[in-house]
This record gives sequence, structure tokens and C-alpha cells, in this order.
Amino acid sequence: MAAFYLNELMMRLLPRQDPAPLLYERYGEVRAELAGPGPLAWTLRRFERDLLEGLGYGLPLDQTDDGERLDPAARYRIDPELGPVRDRSHDAGSTSGAALLALAEDRLPPPGQLAELRNALRGVLSSHLGPQRLKSWGLLSELARIRRDEPDSGAG
Repeated sequence: MAAFYLNELMMRLLPRQDPAPLLYERYGEVRAELAGPGPLAWTLRRFERDLLEGLGYGLPLDQTDDGERLDPAARYRIDPELGPVRDRSHDAGSTSGAALLALAEDRLPPPGQLAELRNALRGVLSSHLGPQRLKSWGLLSELARIRRDEPDSGAG
């Protein structure tokens, strides 16, 4: 499923007939990393960051749009045009400064922060994908729903 997701991102975001050699090189690297021992979520977040950067949509993940360095203890929402914007209300969809700094510094964050990055990057990607969601997102949601609805097979 992860490889399907990566492929779908590439197909949807890259212009047709655009060779994009650096992006395809990174795509090949990350496909090989999928079989490795590293956390799958971290591999995907790094690829999303690199893809956005390679397409010219990259955001400064270590500072706000006015050049202020992110506070690891603060919360931010990611504006697809501006990057991190301080979220003083701590909305549910906000991301910790620590998580964004970890991604900017290519440093694996703790699991909770890694989950925050998924939502933050999904929002940015959605703004560039347009109204049509990725099929892989729908499939993963459906699989998660099926797993939740399955009775516990070990409760016999």
C-alpha cells in the first residue's frame, strides 16, 4: 500500500512528460527504503517533504513566514502557502513545533509527533492535489474501518 501511495503521489503531482530526474531518483530510493527496518511513517513523511520541495512547493519547516524560529513547545498549523503559522488556540489539527523541527532537521521524532506530521503534510498535499482525494487514502481508511469492525479473533 505504501508503494501504491508513493506512485499515486508522483502521478498526481508531477506534470505529464516531466522527466524530473531528481524526484524520480528520490522515488527510487524511498521505494528501496520501504523494505528496510525504519518506521514506515517516517519514510513516507520524508518523501512527502522531499516531493513538495522538488516540485517547488517546499515550506520552511523550521520557521514561520516572518522568519521566526519555531518554538518546540508551541503549536502550529501548516498553511500551504506560508508554512507554519502559530496556533495559540491549540486546535486539534495543529502540529507541535518539535515535530516540525524534527522533520526539518531530518531527525526521527517520537511516535506521537510522527502522527502529527502525517496530518500536517496531508493538508499541504491536499491543497496541491485539488478536490479529488487520493485513492490510496480512501483504501487505507477503508482498511482501518474494516479492522475496527472485525471481532477479536483471539477471544474464543
